[in-house]
Amino acid sequence: METIGVALLGAGRMGKIHAMHLAAFPGVRVVVVADPSREAAEEAARLARAEQVVSGAEEAIGLPGVEAVVIVSPTPTHAAYLTLAARLGKPVFCEKPVALSLDETRSALAEIQSRNIPFQIGFQRRFDPGYAEARRRIEAGEIGVVEQFHSVGRDPSLPPLDY
Repeated sequence: METIGVALLGAGRMGKIHAMHLAAFPGVRVVVVADPSREAAEEAARLARAEQVVSGAEEAIGLPGVEAVVIVSPTPTHAAYLTLAARLGKPVFCEKPVALSLDETRSALAEIQSRNIPFQIGFQRRFDPGYAEARRRIEAGEIGVVEQFHSVGRDPSLPPLDY
């Protein structure tokens, strides 16, 4: 079976969740976990069965064998890592949001589009039953023209106390 080499950028709470998910896919090989915290990176690397740990995301993105990038680092870093990965021709999965400003988001997405790089934003809520039902009702014309959508959501359980 062919595998794809992945760089996991970020080893915080969500990074560890993604590490476990990546380890569950037989076609995925986590080449590297990058995080400034060596301890956090090593824990995520253990969960992902990663080959190595580095402190710098830029270094991780450019490593040989890295064919795709998963960005789960702090939000202010997303756009820069996304842009670098795109320039190196590597598909990206990025946790939401892409950036803290609309201009920075547009710039990062333009880089992805100009290079025709596969990209997915991590917004799982669209699969939640309430969102799916709202979409169904909107598309069926049951609600009318939507001018604004505001939602409040919470995880199904509390994060750990150390979060």
